[in-house]
Amino acid sequence: MTFGDWTFESGTKSAELPDHVVEALDSENWRALKKKQKNRIPAGVVPDALLNLGISDKEGNAVYRIVCARDQAEDFLKVCRRKQLTARVFDYNFEEWKKEKEELTLLKEQLKNDQANCNLIATTSMAEVFSALMHLKVIRAYVEGVLRFGIGKEMFLGVIIPRKG
Repeated sequence: MTFGDWTFESGTKSAELPDHVVEALDSENWRALKKKQKNRIPAGVVPDALLNLGISDKEGNAVYRIVCARDQAEDFLKVCRRKQLTARVFDYNFEEWKKEKEELTLLKEQLKNDQANCNLIATTSMAEVFSALMHLKVIRAYVEGVLRFGIGKEMFLGVIIPRKG
């Protein structure tokens, strides 16, 4: 990590400067460094953490992910509200994610089983409905023939199914 002419080890865990660097700075340089740090990282936002998630609408609104320090999340939300941006806090919980993933897997299996049952019922019902439709067509043809030609001695009623092509 580099601030101006100062370079720090990348393995430091705290957001503050290491003690040996703090002792080397005088108060004027310390204030300047803190001011640069505040200007560079507003409201605890991690540098280069802004990511477009690729979700957008027709009006050009998009969903972004930004990472900031947990204790400064409320301040960041206030800044976003002042600038008329909609921001939400998202806490990543691995256990909850695993539960949701298991539930999603179960729901997908249930949906697959329900679709198979619906297809089976629809296939069975289609055969019965088609048979009933053919009976209605035959009865309609008989009634139209009787009304048009009268009742004759010999009557032939048939259904013709043309070949494909």
